[in-house]
Amino acid sequence: MSANKKNFQVPYTGVTKIQVGKKLGTSRLYIQTPSETYKFKFQFIKLEQVESSIRSFLPSSVLIESGQLD
Repeated sequence: MSANKKNFQVPYTGVTKIQVGKKLGTSRLYIQTPSETYKFKFQFIKLEQVESSIRSFLPSSVLIESGQLD
């Protein structure tokens, strides 16, 4: 994975906040760590699908905030 600079790795313990929401009609996912915010856009994918997909590989203890994003 580290061979491609576009790949990244964030340990669960490093995640401080996860947000899903819509901005300008596009579903978005923000993953915050103490040092950086990773932002993802998903066009033509419902917000519920984004949240369901991310929830499938996160521990149940990780809170996902949903709503309007800045």
